Amino acid sequence: MRDPLTRLRDREDFRREIDARMSAHAASSSAHEVVVVVLGVNDFRDVNNALGHGVGDAVLVQLARRLGTLSASGWCVGRSFGD
Repeated sequence: MRDPLTRLRDREDFRREIDARMSAHAASSSAHEVVVVVLGVNDFRDVNNALGHGVGDAVLVQLARRLGTLSASGWCVGRSFGD
């Protein structure tokens, strides 16, 4: 249920959580919002090509750590694509 590199929720776990939140939102009478943000890293292939996959992986891990801090605020953070 975790992405092996970033330790964020993997694609399936992330999708299950979003589905659950959207269902809860639809069933709720209170005014909560569900927002999904997709973050892509432009030209990430260039990082891997120029500096190697090890450096590219380190960049993704650091980005995941920073985004993962949002979980403490109730955000659901996951990795669903390669970059």
